[in-house]
Order: sequence, then structure tokens, then C-alpha cells
Amino acid sequence: MLARWIRIPALYQGLPCKESKEIHNNIIYNVKAFWTEWAGRFRLMSGVATRELETLFDQVGDLLNNRLDNLMKIFVNRDPNFYNGYEKARMIMDYQ
Repeated sequence: MLARWIRIPALYQGLPCKESKEIHNNIIYNVKAFWTEWAGRFRLMSGVATRELETLFDQVGDLLNNRLDNLMKIFVNRDPNFYNGYEKARMIMDYQ
């Protein structure tokens, strides 16, 4: 299937049929190898990014639960509407 997409006629001009097929096969092999390596690196980077996101979400949760919530308690009685808005705004909705 990949062979249909790769056509480099300038390389084949003047070469015996066997050599042109060899060049063509080498090109296909190298493209497949590059694609396989790139796909593997992408999967690796994706996994690392996912783990970093988990860490960042844990840190944000810690900040909200242990620091910002304590600071906002002064508004419970001073400005109940503001505090209720804060509580609703800080929820992370999971729409899966």
C-alpha cells in the first residue's frame, strides 16, 4: 500500500530494473522504519504527558482544598453570594 504512494521516477532513469527496484524498496523500508519510530516516540510522549497531567491535577486539588478554601472561609458570613459562587466555580466537572 505504501509503495503506491512513493514514486520517485528521477532516481530510476538510466538504472537497470533490478537497481531501481532496490532503491524503491530501500525508500519504502526507510519510510516504514521512520514511521514506526515516530509512532513509538509519540506513544511514549503521550504517556509522559498523561502522568504529568495527573500530577498537576493533584497539585491543583491540594491548592484548592488546603489553601484557597481556608482563605475563602472569611466570606461565608461576610458575603454568602460570593462564597457560594466560589464553591460552584471551583468544581471540576467530568463530562465523560
